[in-house]
Amino acid sequence: MTITGDEMKPSLSQKANELTIDIPGCRIWRDGIPVPLTRAERDILQCLANMPGHVISRSDLSEGVKIRGGRSLDIHVCRLRRKLDDSKGSYIETIPKVGYRLNSTATGLHS
Repeated sequence: MTITGDEMKPSLSQKANELTIDIPGCRIWRDGIPVPLTRAERDILQCLANMPGHVISRSDLSEGVKIRGGRSLDIHVCRLRRKLDDSKGSYIETIPKVGYRLNSTATGLHS
């Protein structure tokens, strides 16, 4: 995986797929092909990337991306994980009964 940003350019590989995430632009490419993100998915990625390694509560994340309660946040995170090929939660970790965190070790991002 490659993550680009102002001073953030670590490179990690996952399986045979090359994943590139442009944090400031909130864009994702898999094997050089752009992966379309919804507004909610871009906002979730941006919120998590702003504080890699830190847990963001479900309520703060929902409020930050303007998602209304229920299971909507879980559904958006699930779809984002699918696009990241992150079925095991290597990049976006679920912290039970608390929220989510972008894994700073797996992504190479640090706050």
